[in-house]
Amino acid sequence: MNSKKFLSFFIPGGLFLLTAAALMRGRLLVPWLPEIVQIAPGAILASGILLGWRFNRSRLVFAVLMLAIADRSLLYFGQGGTASAKFIYNCVIVLLPLNLAVLSLLKERGTFTARGMVRIFLIVAQPLAIALICHYRFLAFNTYLNYPVFKATILENLPAPGLPQSAVIALALSLFLLVYGLTRRRGPMERGFAWAWVTVCFTLVTRSTGPVSTFYFCTAGLLLIVSVIEASYVMAFRDDLTGLPARRSLNEFFIRMGNHYTLAMVDIDFFKKVNDNHGHDVGDQVLAMVASKLARVRGGGKAFRYGGEEFTLVFPGKSVEETMPYLEELRIGIESSPFVIRSRSRPRKKPKKSNPVKNPRKKLTVTVSMGAAERAGQHGKPHDVVKAADQALYRAKKGGRNRVCT
Repeated sequence: MNSKKFLSFFIPGGLFLLTAAALMRGRLLVPWLPEIVQIAPGAILASGILLGWRFNRSRLVFAVLMLAIADRSLLYFGQGGTASAKFIYNCVIVLLPLNLAVLSLLKERGTFTARGMVRIFLIVAQPLAIALICHYRFLAFNTYLNYPVFKATILENLPAPGLPQSAVIALALSLFLLVYGLTRRRGPMERGFAWAWVTVCFTLVTRSTGPVSTFYFCTAGLLLIVSVIEASYVMAFRDDLTGLPARRSLNEFFIRMGNHYTLAMVDIDFFKKVNDNHGHDVGDQVLAMVASKLARVRGGGKAFRYGGEEFTLVFPGKSVEETMPYLEELRIGIESSPFVIRSRSRPRKKPKKSNPVKNPRKKLTVTVSMGAAERAGQHGKPHDVVKAADQALYRAKKGGRNRVCT
């Protein structure tokens, strides 16, 4: 994991939580805390539902709904030394971290779809069941929650005294699910769920109650909202198939770039025939393979997905003559890379023991054509440079493809 990915895990989630904890520990928010907890819960719930519906992020809707229910349950019924209050607290510390962890693993299935309604029912059914248990005083369930499953001394010396073992098991299981989910998908929403889980667990384990717990639960909801905004930004500025920055990122890159650069347009040769003869799945594999080569271009070049089978390479501070060796090296590298068409039965991960291949696998030769232009003279604006590179690309195609023209 490089430093950029490492920092992306802690920013903004870890920074949000650290700031919230510092403000509370320094008592900087104490004078305004009553006003904050009156406005923030409703604002976070409404914003989460609105953004989740607008951006088709049902997991955000369900998560802020769970946080709101847990917060109100603790605030109105989970304080004090009564048997009902202890039971409600134990239920929240067992169920809420597990719900957040499971929700982080689920795929988006819509809010008001059939699957979405099932999830809403399961979320609402939990507090209703707890309310019925408290109403009919079936508080023997609390005995099961406090039952010592393990006779381990380490569990008796936990930082939070009186924490039931069922909560410890639930926290450990939910942590395992979160880590498993992060190994599968490392997107902004998965990171947001992880930090929301940390915030919730910190609040529950330290037995923060009243306005303090409401503040931290609102912080968890805000972390999830920010993660959805971040995910939407990534979708807009990064191509999902190839992992390269998208065309919108290229336009912003032009704004930050200096006045001296070379731009190259890259086009996969006969890509339509690949799709027609082998299917779009193979076409996607070819796009991903070429993108991986472009991302590793030398000479300080930066690759972008321009659209379709076209890519863009930008070399800041270099002339056309300086970039030509790197472009030729890239072209030769793509041509010489063996591309084996993935069979439908081929596993995604390489097995430890490879079985002999009965039928020879089809190989495909992939080549690219490139057109390069330098920002200079009449090509003063980015649009003019792109147009000049496109014209050079047209000459490369007309000249027989698999070549670089300027």
